[in-house]
Amino acid sequence: MMIGYAFRDVGSRSHRDKEDIMAHGMSGHMGRGFVRAADVRGAEVVNPNGEKLGKISELIVDYRSGVTPYAVVSFGGVLGINRESVAVPMESFVGDAEEERFVLGTTKAQLEHAPDFDPKKWDSLHDESWRDKVKQAFGRSPSIHKDAGSKSGQAGSLGVRYMLSKDLEGAKILDSHDESVGSIKDLVTDRYTCDNVGFVLVKTGMGGDCVPVPWTALEHTKGTEFRVSAPKSSMEDAPTLQKDELDRLAEPGFCDTICTYFGVRPTVANAAGSSPAVR
Repeated sequence: MMIGYAFRDVGSRSHRDKEDIMAHGMSGHMGRGFVRAADVRGAEVVNPNGEKLGKISELIVDYRSGVTPYAVVSFGGVLGINRESVAVPMESFVGDAEEERFVLGTTKAQLEHAPDFDPKKWDSLHDESWRDKVKQAFGRSPSIHKDAGSKSGQAGSLGVRYMLSKDLEGAKILDSHDESVGSIKDLVTDRYTCDNVGFVLVKTGMGGDCVPVPWTALEHTKGTEFRVSAPKSSMEDAPTLQKDELDRLAEPGFCDTICTYFGVRPTVANAAGSSPAVR
């Protein structure tokens, strides 16, 4: 194992991306447990009384910083709220890990006035009127960044730096010589907050093991394609995880080994198993 290979560090990212990473931590609240984005999709959303409001259908991911500012929630007529696709700020939720659900302290009236989210119209994330409605409904409106140099509203374009989590699964991973080394099998986020993608699990071969790659070790190139600053041989020697070993990422020693291997560092290092943050 080639511990300490000289990979690109957080410092090489743009100033704004670096601010996002430092503000949220590399994986939200590292050490408290992790969950696959695929398992968050379909999670139940309830109000503080435990009444079902709907389900999370998607996570919106900033593919440059890994921050997930919104979850897309489908209310589907529950409690008389007939809304199919609403972008809810992740900061509005409180995670209930024991029940594997999310608590949303928003009234029915507020939800009814929340703006719809259309994944085909990503520019709405930058629309001040849309963002004002989000703030009125949920009390906050996350900072949204737009890359310069493009007027395209297409997800994955230079101008719009957000994608749905399911669209990132299967994304192609290139090595430092632009040779294909695998694809993203899963996104891994904090179990309690889900506000940041800390790792991606990269499928590199025919076996069941995946390489956990810190999000900060990836560079977006185009569309659903990313580059890791490492040669293919180093990816082949990287630490791996089996399907049922996700909790190993909560072990400080294992996490540090991965980050050291890819030349990045965790910005938050909480003890494994600590309680979730209270908002």
